[in-house]
Amino acid sequence: MIEFGWINANAMTVIDLARRRYCATVLLDHREDGSADPWGVALPPDGTWLWVTLSGSHQLGRLDLRLLHAQLVDCLPAPMLRVRARP
Repeated sequence: MIEFGWINANAMTVIDLARRRYCATVLLDHREDGSADPWGVALPPDGTWLWVTLSGSHQLGRLDLRLLHAQLVDCLPAPMLRVRARP
């Protein structure tokens, strides 16, 4: 995001651990607003969202895992792409 004068960006890397390979890097920043210091992550049992705490801005970020998995269909193994809801 150098065009906005940013010195650094905040991102999350997706890695296929079973195959030990890099899949993608997902930027956590919005175009006009940075996501300072991603710190902790949480995944609810239904696996639909990934929550990221942003300690530098006192915010909570939410990633839509179904959308992310759809975009990474060629990278991630099929069992990872299935999102299961628990009763």
